Amino acid sequence: MRLPKFVAKHTTSFFEKINPNLLFICSLLCFPSFLFLQRLDFIFYELIAFMFLTLLKRGKVRILPSIIMILGISFFAVFSPNGKIVTSINGNPIYLFNRFPLTYGAIDSGLRKGFILAGMVFLSQFAISTKMKLPGKIGLFMNSMFYTFGTLTEKKISFKLGHVIESIDTRLIEIWENQNNKTEDTKKDEYIYSPLSFLIVIFPIILFAITLYSHVVS
Repeated sequence: MRLPKFVAKHTTSFFEKINPNLLFICSLLCFPSFLFLQRLDFIFYELIAFMFLTLLKRGKVRILPSIIMILGISFFAVFSPNGKIVTSINGNPIYLFNRFPLTYGAIDSGLRKGFILAGMVFLSQFAISTKMKLPGKIGLFMNSMFYTFGTLTEKKISFKLGHVIESIDTRLIEIWENQNNKTEDTKKDEYIYSPLSFLIVIFPIILFAITLYSHVVS
């Protein structure tokens, strides 16, 4: 999924002007609230919100892998029957392969795990930036790791039939060489503080409030 070029140009430039460390911290604070959501519909809505934020920040997002992952997790979850059995129009129980009863609990469990995992992937993509500069030795290691991950996901790897490992190695070597050849930018980064950037800061608070509400109404 891609944004139109004229829209992506404005949205990506806006996020580039926001302090990447601030985005990382805010995204990190969102993880606990997202994991403890109770209602399945709330989890789905926030999954869509994370995907939309990632789309705005990067201009494009790949949803097919997430859909395949959700369907795969849900498929294997139904082989562990749990809860009320799903019945057909005639009132007869529905069985998979004439052996495993299809249950609402198994469907809910599979979708819940799939949505949470997909949401965490989108949130990670939103949080990580190649421009992050965390302090200290641990921060230096984290910066290098995030730079590699962010650069690795920026474009597709050109896989060649029978040379999958070599294709990945070539891409990793390219990233390593670019990182070593990158010159230090002495110019101080200038970040904006607009109402929209303030909304991103309070997003974890909004998410925490939604989590509390889901516990109340569930």
